[in-house]
Amino acid sequence: MKISFSRSLVALTVVTACAWASHAAPPQSAPRTLSFAMTARIGSSMAGEAAQIVSSKVWTKGNRVRLETVLSDRPVVFLMSPPYIYKLIPGAKAGIRWKNDKTEMGGLDLQAVLRNPQFIRAILKSRGAKTVGAATLDGTAVEIVTARDLMGQKGTAKAWLRRSDALPLRLELKGGAMSGVVSWRDYKRDAPLADSLFKVPSGYKMRESQGSGGGF
Repeated sequence: MKISFSRSLVALTVVTACAWASHAAPPQSAPRTLSFAMTARIGSSMAGEAAQIVSSKVWTKGNRVRLETVLSDRPVVFLMSPPYIYKLIPGAKAGIRWKNDKTEMGGLDLQAVLRNPQFIRAILKSRGAKTVGAATLDGTAVEIVTARDLMGQKGTAKAWLRRSDALPLRLELKGGAMSGVVSWRDYKRDAPLADSLFKVPSGYKMRESQGSGGGF
């Protein structure tokens, strides 16, 4: 289902951000902040199903993450400030929060992601990914890998990862009648980011989600 792909693509974006929201690397090389943009095109071979575009912007600072996107024509903001993930609806000034665990993102352990900035490659390898070649994409040296059942979804995936740090530049997903192409761009390191970006604004009505599945 298209919503299933949307959920996985947003989750993958958060994982990308979390992979860099880490100081596991030496202090001189670890970015204090990282930001990037992601665009995904989700298509279907089913009659009457139009392609859907999902765009997101992400900012990270330390182990905190802010993701802005639009789901079902509604602006949504996700904040990750361990141990919680927050889903905010700016138009309603409301939101929910829940404790993250490995069930939140297709069985991934976000704490492991936070500890290891190379975890994106490890995710693919854990899905049986194989390196099928090397290339240059938009002037950047990349490793090309393929995998099955990425992010808990049945199907295949092909990813172009930067050789320098394993951050993704392109991902192609296929599963049943659904397909998706995701591109990442505008990676920026160490730009000043206000702490307020990673906090719930005042005046929001928040509620707790019981257990996992606060949900993307």
